[in-house]
Amino acid sequence: MFDRILVPLDGSASAETALASAEALRAVFDSTVTLIHLPEADGPKEVHGQRHFAGGREAGDYLDEVAGRAFPPGAKIERHVHEAEVTDLSKSLAEHAVELYQDLVILCVHGSGGLERLFEGSLGQRIMRYQTSPVLILRAQNPPVLPFRRILLALDGKPEHEQSFALVRDFAAATGAAVDLVSVIPTRSTLKGGQRAVGLLSPSAMRESLRLSEATIDAYLGEKAEQLAAAGIAADVIRRSGDPARQIARLARERASDLIVLGTHGRAGTRAFWAESAAARIIAAVRLPALLVPSERGS
Repeated sequence: MFDRILVPLDGSASAETALASAEALRAVFDSTVTLIHLPEADGPKEVHGQRHFAGGREAGDYLDEVAGRAFPPGAKIERHVHEAEVTDLSKSLAEHAVELYQDLVILCVHGSGGLERLFEGSLGQRIMRYQTSPVLILRAQNPPVLPFRRILLALDGKPEHEQSFALVRDFAAATGAAVDLVSVIPTRSTLKGGQRAVGLLSPSAMRESLRLSEATIDAYLGEKAEQLAAAGIAADVIRRSGDPARQIARLARERASDLIVLGTHGRAGTRAFWAESAAARIIAAVRLPALLVPSERGS
């Protein structure tokens, strides 16, 4: 499923946090790993106190050194140093993922708490504007515990997020990971915008709507659990009520999850995705690796 894995590196130890995950996944799926360096126009001289490679032979030598250090002999490792400087790093990386036929991008975010500090202007946020491949976002301050053994898959029953279920099913079948299928139904107090206004005007109608939503989600999650069980995958179904980000973050701690998978709206636009969904808040709260699966994947 992950035949080709793309790992962007800039010379910093923080970015190299992605290498352990790349090797773990490469070993499972016999993937080819592409190490890529994209020189930024007017890029910084240092990244987190470490020298930032501008490009050319120096960057190529660095990628060769990393390949020999981070991967075993015989591993299929490629390197790519983009010659021209790029002005939009996230867009260029997404374009390279398409041009180089990559199935997964692994990258680190360097933020340290606080939603705006973590995502505002970060590569992890901006890349989803263009990205059509899944993106595994890691925290440089919290290296992942490998291998991923318990996956929390957040589902809301929307067709555009079915891609995330299919990916988790294939991933768990290959790795033996257990899956928690999680959905959170909002309460009247946690509804936002127009839905909240409707709830205030007609509480009884809103209660009935939420009750029907619970029944629909229960049936949906049960069906998905049966599909996983048929594939030999251990799966639990969990439905909670309340604020989605808080409840999922709490469940991740309770279930000792080591990977969260979230469907995203990809090309719908970065602002729309991060502002209107709970995904950014979930990632900020749990400090776990998060696999973002664009709805356009495979289209």
